[in-house]
Parts: sequence; C-alpha cells; structure tokens
Amino acid sequence: FPDVLEQERLNDKQRLDDATYRWIWEGAYLEASEAQIFRGKYQEMEFVPNPDFDGPYYGLDFGFAQDPTAAVKCWVFNGDLYIEFEAGKVGLELDDTADFIAKGVPQIADHVVRADSARPESISYLKRHGLPRIIGVEKWKGSVEDGIEHIKSYGKVFIHPRCQQTLNEFRLYSYKTDRLSGDVLPVVIDAHNHFIDALRYALTPLMQVKSAKGVLL
Repeated sequence: FPDVLEQERLNDKQRLDDATYRWIWEGAYLEASEAQIFRGKYQEMEFVPNPDFDGPYYGLDFGFAQDPTAAVKCWVFNGDLYIEFEAGKVGLELDDTADFIAKGVPQIADHVVRADSARPESISYLKRHGLPRIIGVEKWKGSVEDGIEHIKSYGKVFIHPRCQQTLNEFRLYSYKTDRLSGDVLPVVIDAHNHFIDALRYALTPLMQVKSAKGVLL
C-alpha cells in the first residue's frame, strides 16, 4: 500500500473488529455489499454548477491526532447532491487551517461554514483568523443516522473527480457486521467519515427544513 493507505490500514486494524477489518482490507470488501452505507447512491462525475443550483453549502470537520481536518463544498440541484471541492489533511495545525482550506475549497472564506460545535474554541479562533462566517452545528441523539438518511434521500450523490478523499469515504463508510454470522448490523462504524461528517454539517439547515415540513429526513 502507499504510505497514506498503509497508515489508514494500520489504524483500522487497531480500532475495527477483525471481521470488518478483513472485509475492508483483505479482499472480502465488495462495493455492492449490504454493509456499504452508500452503495448504489454515489457516482464520480465531472460537473460545473449552473445558476439553477442551490447552494453552495460548506462544512468543516475538525481533525485529531490521526484523523484529518476535512472541508467540503456542495450543491443541490434537481433532487441530487453535488460535491464539488474538498480539502483535508492529517496533523493540520489550527493556525494553518483557514489558509489550507481556502486553497482547496474556493470562496469558503466568503460563505457560512458549518462545523462541529463540540470545538467552540476552534470555531472562535477560525472566526477571527480567516473564516469569519464559521458557525457551530449542534448535534443531537441520532444526528449521525439522521444525516446518513438525509444524504440517502437524494436521487444521486455526484462527486467531482478532484474529491478523491470524499470518494474514498463513500466507498468505505460501512455498517458493522456480526463477527460470527456475517449479518449486517444497524450500527455505523466510526471510521472513514471525516469528509462525510463535514458534508452532514454543511447540509444541516436543509435537514432541519425537511424536518419542520414533516418530511422524512
């Protein structure tokens, strides 16, 4: 494996159960598997947003020691979700975050950016250092699952080829499988989800609008 993938594999070996690890890294993984959360939902495709697109929507997930800080820019059009830009890096210092993200995600500094509210000190810092419109997004019980269902509610998720880290997460983001039976369990594995978390944050106001109208998230 390339160095980046090798580190990802070692991380997964430490934190995933054996069945899931082997399923992802040792050949048992199939993109059509029922355990793949977004199977059949996404497609890699070049696109240029047109004036009829709704958005853009920006989200940011803060990284930790082994997890990347991740940002995305997305749009909604005709019932489909479009992911246009991403930026992410492991070990990104807070001092460098705004500049790094702005280089990978055009115009992010000019728009509202929704981020994990669990890091208020980071949000406060970035608001004063390069991302003046960043705001925190509250989490609630079941917010991850609600976000997944919201993303699934789009007809298709189109991911621009430049967004390879996001594409990789859509391939690998999975439900847990039972070690003995192989049954897919209704438990989301907390891995391969940093750009997807950023996407959930970006889409939070759209989820809330649907909820207020009584539409299934």
